Amino acid sequence: MDKKRKFFRKGETIFTDKPFVHALKSTYKNEKCDYCYSEENLSRCSGCQYILYCNRTCQKLSWTEHKRECSRLKKIYPKILPDAARIMSKILIKLKVNGGSTEKGYYTSIRYRTFKDLMSHYPNLKNDDHRLEHFSSLCGVLKEYMGEANLPNPIELLGIYGR
Repeated sequence: MDKKRKFFRKGETIFTDKPFVHALKSTYKNEKCDYCYSEENLSRCSGCQYILYCNRTCQKLSWTEHKRECSRLKKIYPKILPDAARIMSKILIKLKVNGGSTEKGYYTSIRYRTFKDLMSHYPNLKNDDHRLEHFSSLCGVLKEYMGEANLPNPIELLGIYGR
């Protein structure tokens, strides 16, 4: 038996990391804070009326990301943005504006990868009619929500979708 092998107990946390982006599932958008997912003392964002926060701290911590989507969410309110479109728009905004393309995700103390280092799964996606159909409808929603000028070309967008 390998002496370097470590065994973990059931329920033990073995790794934690901050997500590249996160989005609250739309079915919970009227029940939880968009930042920390708390269910206590919720107030709507005064800008978009779409997002709820439990306190000013969460609202301030979220603002770097939310300020880019706030006016867009206001335009569509009370319609609900599909979950896939919201997460993709957050990824696109982070890659374009918020330094996400150079953000390093460390998997050891010195080794890291960036978003571009992730596999795009492009060949698999191109050969999967179901996923291509989902991607196509997602593109339509993103064009309406973000504007075509704010989207990368379709091939690059498919690579981002696959990551």
